Amino acid sequence: SDVCSSDLRDHWVPLHVPSLEAGRALTFPYGLIPWLPTALVRPLLGDWAVTASLVGGALFLIAGTWHWQPRLRSPLLTAILVLNPQLYGRLAQFQLPTFWALGFAAFAAGEFIRARTARGTALATCALYAHPLTGGAALLMAALANAELDRRLPWREALGIAIALVLASPAIAMLFATPLVREVGFGMLSKPDRKST
Repeated sequence: SDVCSSDLRDHWVPLHVPSLEAGRALTFPYGLIPWLPTALVRPLLGDWAVTASLVGGALFLIAGTWHWQPRLRSPLLTAILVLNPQLYGRLAQFQLPTFWALGFAAFAAGEFIRARTARGTALATCALYAHPLTGGAALLMAALANAELDRRLPWREALGIAIALVLASPAIAMLFATPLVREVGFGMLSKPDRKST
């Protein structure tokens, strides 16, 4: 009985990380996508699973921008995207959720443009599960860009994003429930440290 329960504990994803924040840190305050799929393929790829997910996320983002705006398939514009310091800076920092959130948001914007609202909503939900703040900001900016391109209000896109926000509300709630946000306050996360200035 003890062996069985120990085996179950060893192969279960806990909600809290016991060794961080006195056990209050959440396993997935954000980044359910891609960290959980990456963990599932780790038995096959070992530590290379993280590298594969990182490279896959970067390629997914590029493919998403091509899907959203086919004019970006130009070799010159793709090179500008790839050589952007923000992009390879995030690669160097292993920002997997950022790549996947932006990629899902780009694919969602492409689906909304093509009037495939259900697919766009599903992809927007994935963007928010990957990173609620980055994915949400990307969805908002893409919706504004789509509105500017079409010269009309994107009602279907707005509805799809609203539904995605509801579907992703568990991920959003977990992000705002993290000890860092509760103790420091959300507004302080973006302010520079006064001691260092």
